[in-house]
Amino acid sequence: MSAIDYAQIDPRRTGTRGRILLVVLCLASASACIGLGGCATAQSASAGVSADFGAAVAHNRNAQFVAPTPEQKANTYIPPNPARQRLALEAYEAGEVELDTVDD
Repeated sequence: MSAIDYAQIDPRRTGTRGRILLVVLCLASASACIGLGGCATAQSASAGVSADFGAAVAHNRNAQFVAPTPEQKANTYIPPNPARQRLALEAYEAGEVELDTVDD
């Protein structure tokens, strides 16, 4: 065996601080390995969902949709209601309408 020159050995690596540092590094690397190993076996949130998931929502949307006729598509003008306009103007003039203000 060869002789070891103890004067060249760094006491920080062999003392109590060195051992604690070594233990902390070992625990950190073990934690990282365990954590990353869990990622390899993890499943995505949608892995257990069947292929027809959401079909009920799509069916409900289609059931409630009414395609407009060509006449309805051509006639997009909605005439105003003069009675409602008059009531709104009277309420505004009487000060019964609260105007929203934006605080800066």
